[in-house]
Amino acid sequence: MTPEILLVMAVLVVAILFFIFEWVRVDVVGIIMMVALPLLGLVTPKEAISGLSSNAVVSIIAVIIIGAGLDKTGAMNSLARLILKFAGRSESRIVTLIASTVAFISSFMQNIGAAALFMPAAKRIGRQTGIPISRILIPMGFCAIIGGCLTLIGSSPLILLNDVMKISDPNVEPFGLFSVTPVGIALTIAALAYFILLGKFVLPSAEGEEAGGPMSAVLKDTYRDMGTLFELHVPESYDGPHSLEELAIRPHYFTTVVAVSHTGLKQKIFAPKRETEISAGDDIAVVGTREFVEKLAKNMGWEVREELVTFAEDLSPNNAGMIEAIITPRSELARKTMRAFEFRKRYQVNPLAVFRGNKVFVAGISD
Repeated sequence: MTPEILLVMAVLVVAILFFIFEWVRVDVVGIIMMVALPLLGLVTPKEAISGLSSNAVVSIIAVIIIGAGLDKTGAMNSLARLILKFAGRSESRIVTLIASTVAFISSFMQNIGAAALFMPAAKRIGRQTGIPISRILIPMGFCAIIGGCLTLIGSSPLILLNDVMKISDPNVEPFGLFSVTPVGIALTIAALAYFILLGKFVLPSAEGEEAGGPMSAVLKDTYRDMGTLFELHVPESYDGPHSLEELAIRPHYFTTVVAVSHTGLKQKIFAPKRETEISAGDDIAVVGTREFVEKLAKNMGWEVREELVTFAEDLSPNNAGMIEAIITPRSELARKTMRAFEFRKRYQVNPLAVFRGNKVFVAGISD
C-alpha cells in the first residue's frame, strides 16, 4: 500500500470516529475533512470543493431551505395540526401517518429531500405531543429510504442499475417506472409494521431530549402545578365586555391570561394589561391546570378548545416559550411589586409565577 492510501485510510478512520462519538457536529466534520484533504496533498483545492457543484448536494440544500421557509410561513404548523387531527396523540398512529406519507412522496423525489421537507412538521408534532423526536424521525427516515423503491425514479441505485443494464446488454429490456412497485409496497408495509409493533422496544427513549410544549423539562419539574397552555373561545352570547381586572381570573382560578384575540377587530394582544377587555367572539390563551381552566370556562360560559387554533402559530414552540429569571440583589425589580414596576408594559411578557422559599406563588401575583 502506498503512503497516500494509508493517509486516506487514516483520514477516513478519523472522520468515522468523529461521526460515532459526536465530538463535533456532522457538518463541522465535513468541513474539517474538506480542509484536511487538500492540506495533506491528497486532492487539489478545486477537487475538495467540487462536491458543492453536485446536483444532489444543491438539491438537498434547496429542499432544506424550502422546508424552513414553509415552517416560517406556518404551512408546516397547518400540516402538523392536520396530522394531529387524524392521528390524535397516539405515537403509533402519528408514526404511521408521517412515515407512510413520506414514503409515498419519496417515491417521486429523492428520499433525502422528502425527509428534509417533513422534518419541521415532525419536530412540531414531537413538541406538541411530548413524543421524543427521535421516535418519529427514525421511522420516517427508514420509510423515506424504502419508499424510494416504490417507483424507478425514487431510487438512485435503481436508476443507475437501469443504465448499467442498457450498457452491458442492449437486448435486455429496461425497468419501467412501476416495475419495482410491488416489491416497494411490500417493503414499505413491512417497515411500517415493524415500527408499529416493535417500535416501543427498539426505538430510543431519548430521555435527554427536551420535553414537548413551550416549557422545558427542568421548568416542568419545578413548576409542575402551574399547568399548561389552553385556548378559550368566548361565545356571541357573552354579556361583555368586561376587563381582566373585573374578571379577576388569576386570583380566583390560578390561571394567567397570556394573549387575547379580538376577532372582530382582527387584533391580537400579547401580555394583555388589566384594562384589556374581553368581548363576545374573542379568543383567549391562558396558562393553568385543566381543572381550573375548565372551571373558569364553565363559570364564564366560555368554550375550552382541544388544541390551539387562533394562537397555534403565535404561541408555537418556535415563536414563544417559558423561561425562568432570577432576581439578583441589585436588580431594580428587588422589593417591588409587579404592578409598581409595570412589568408587562415594560417587557411585553407575562409573569406566570414566583418561586420563593421552595413554594410557587401564582394567585398572589398582581401586575
